[in-house]
Amino acid sequence: MAKPLLPLATELSPLDRAALARHFLALDDADRRLRFGVPQRDSAIRAYVERIDFSRDAVFGVWDADLQLIGAAHLARAGKRAELGKAQLGYAPITSTTLFRDPSRGADSTGFGLGMIHSF
Repeated sequence: MAKPLLPLATELSPLDRAALARHFLALDDADRRLRFGVPQRDSAIRAYVERIDFSRDAVFGVWDADLQLIGAAHLARAGKRAELGKAQLGYAPITSTTLFRDPSRGADSTGFGLGMIHSF
């Protein structure tokens, strides 16, 4: 069977936690700082991935031809009453693949009026 020519983008589920953790753990220190806003140790990244609420948030991944996760985006919806209507989008491509040409489109289409983007 021939490999796909283009990366495949999918919405992730709890079954993809291990792949998501591997993706984030593969980021170097500079990329971790850019993705998370501060340097992150491996243990903090693992804890972050475990805390993702897939039933509330939207998490997307881009897979290469070998089905390795090469990019990820997490649209985290605010859970506190005072912050309803807000979301934070963080994304982290590990290669030169463009994950999203316009990351704000994802937040706009969900009805959020304010979004924060951490990217590199």
